[in-house]
Amino acid sequence: LAAFAGKNATEVAYQSPLCLVIGSEGAGISKPVLTLGTQITLPQKEASISYNASVAAGLLLFIVGTQLKKI
Repeated sequence: LAAFAGKNATEVAYQSPLCLVIGSEGAGISKPVLTLGTQITLPQKEASISYNASVAAGLLLFIVGTQLKKI
């Protein structure tokens, strides 16, 4: 679950199979869905930086794919 208050996405140990949920740019992820998995976030140097959903998805898929040796 990609959310602002999650664990650093580069430090999480991913296991296959998995499902990556990306929050929308406006509403984020619904509260019921937030309870279903581990929340992760992309590390940022400044809190004011915010990636749009498609950029965040691409970065997260690269991180997960690389760790699982799928890339």
